[in-house]
Amino acid sequence: MLPGLGAGLMVGAVALIVITALLPHRPAWMPDDPALEEHAAALLVTADDRLLMGTQSGRIWLHDDGWQPYGNVPGDRAVTRLGLHEDRLLIAAPDGLFDLNGRVDAVDGRISDIRAFDTSLLAGGALGVLQFTEDGWQDTGLQEQLAEPQVYRVWQDQAGHQHAGTIGEGIWSRTGADASWRANRDGLSDPVNVFAFAETANGILLAGTDQGVYWQAETGAAWRALHGSADRDTRYLDLLIDDREPDTPMLLGATDDGVVQVRLIPRDNWLETRGGLERLAVGPPGLDGSVSHLAIKNDDLWAAAGSVYRFQPVAPAMRLPLILFSGILLGLGAFLLGMLRWRVRD
Repeated sequence: MLPGLGAGLMVGAVALIVITALLPHRPAWMPDDPALEEHAAALLVTADDRLLMGTQSGRIWLHDDGWQPYGNVPGDRAVTRLGLHEDRLLIAAPDGLFDLNGRVDAVDGRISDIRAFDTSLLAGGALGVLQFTEDGWQDTGLQEQLAEPQVYRVWQDQAGHQHAGTIGEGIWSRTGADASWRANRDGLSDPVNVFAFAETANGILLAGTDQGVYWQAETGAAWRALHGSADRDTRYLDLLIDDREPDTPMLLGATDDGVVQVRLIPRDNWLETRGGLERLAVGPPGLDGSVSHLAIKNDDLWAAAGSVYRFQPVAPAMRLPLILFSGILLGLGAFLLGMLRWRVRD
């Protein structure tokens, strides 16, 4: 009896090991952080598909087949956003705009966003919206129109219209570099905080707010809530359109509770969704804070949420218990066969 039982346990253990190895992995957020003691604040993907990460302690890290130090913000200032203009790294900080050599063009005051577009370079913050020209950084005139200038995000759409997302005063837009800023919040709640912008391939603008995601077919048209996203308890801190499958783009939203996604169906002057919002799975360590920034680098999805996370294949949770159980069976089978050998010797 002992030989058969021992051999059976060992065969069963081997079978469990094989089954465990064949269990399908599922994608989930897992930490991939070079400096766990620091707080990741901003991500930027360069033109040559390298990932830069800025921290609240003023360090810049580069991911290129692994993390490596890239530089420090002068004065170890916290990074609020990263931008790239003509291969020059620009760093938005709580007290101005910097590069790795120092302050840029005497820009002094909180900068919350820095973003380069095909035909312009914009910065937003306590100074309103600044635009870079051949004469340096110039005020665009929005600061004087806001009761309390708190521009959080800037955007320039495919038509060349510029947009500013504010804290408390909704969205302001202008149709060109020489046009005046006008309130663009028809359909939005009042007050509303605007944290993010994104744009579909056919020019529909999306805005992430503290009360859901909204879209607008053209500048000045009424904003409409994206199906299933209107929620006064959910902040959308960043938006990213994943168009790696151009026919079925995916909208990703960074929230306080993780990352959600929904398939978009852009129409002429209209935006539909396929299905509802779903939350991307989180690996065993979990996210340790609000997701502040999303990026796609080299076909990998990344998030800044205290630490840096990558959405990658993860072994199923039952894999470890199965491995442990198969190890017990293997050991027990070997023990029984060992007892048989001992009896035979006696």
